[in-house]
Amino acid sequence: MIWISWPKGSSKVPTDLNENIVREIGLELGIVDVKVCAVSEIWSGLKFYKRKNNIPYIKSYNCSLIYSEKSGWKTK
Repeated sequence: MIWISWPKGSSKVPTDLNENIVREIGLELGIVDVKVCAVSEIWSGLKFYKRKNNIPYIKSYNCSLIYSEKSGWKTK
């Protein structure tokens, strides 16, 4: 299990992450979101678990931070 957090849009913290982008990145990595919560007035979070089957989920997304197994996290 892993929690991933991002600044809420109402927080005015400069970011290119939001709930949908975090969910897409997680699904592409083979983890699935099971719960969303307000961590604080500034932060939201998604709880992820490893997928029970090995069916890959691949979908494109548009953000400045991407992950690949070969090179890890990098910016576009």
